[in-house]
Amino acid sequence: MVPSVFATNAYYPSNQGPSQAQPPAGREYFPTDINKLPSSDGLPDLFKFLDPTKGTNGYATTKAEWDQRRAEISDELQYYYYGHKEQTRKEDVTYSGTFGTSNAALTVTVNNPENGKSGSYNVTGIYIPTYKDGVADADLKNGETNIAPPYPFVIGVGGGVSANMRNAFLRHGYAVMNNPTGTIYSDNASRTGLYTTLYPFNKDTYEGDSGALMAWAWGISRTIDALENGAYQGLIDPTRSVVTGVSRNG
Repeated sequence: MVPSVFATNAYYPSNQGPSQAQPPAGREYFPTDINKLPSSDGLPDLFKFLDPTKGTNGYATTKAEWDQRRAEISDELQYYYYGHKEQTRKEDVTYSGTFGTSNAALTVTVNNPENGKSGSYNVTGIYIPTYKDGVADADLKNGETNIAPPYPFVIGVGGGVSANMRNAFLRHGYAVMNNPTGTIYSDNASRTGLYTTLYPFNKDTYEGDSGALMAWAWGISRTIDALENGAYQGLIDPTRSVVTGVSRNG
């Protein structure tokens, strides 16, 4: 198998050698050698199943079949490229903080009941718009909006929301916050961070063959879990989110 980029130590050369991870359960038809995947002269057909027995003659032609194809694509990306994303339960996520509305922080704690490990990270740069009922757009000051809460929110990955962007979002009725990267999964071969504390890295198993980019996405999911569990209730609408970032963080 060609190891997952950002997922195994073959990306950062070491003496551990290539991954021996096998495909996830139910995807045994994934070739362990990436070079044996079907080739394409142009862009691949996203509606064509890798498993020709699925869908209608191997194609997704209905919404239900597309849902199956989406799941297959997700497993392909995790196996061959990004590494596995653990499906953490929402009830294993807690939060704490002062719930300030200007440059505030929120501590998110995640527990893995299977091994008894837990750890935390901080969501920083939290700003909530100040609601000004009936004030005209032209009269709004920085940080103010004439849109009532609860607000949709923008998560900047690794500090991806600048001051200018923040003021524009707040005026238009969006809360903003920044999710960390390195404290969740290091951007180097050490593979330290909350994710590997909870789910130890193992290049030779599908579930253990994790990577930085997927782990950062996992962290965003946990922040949304904290909001859905009640953090900033009434001020932030956890069902309406935007994620942004620069380069790899985007």
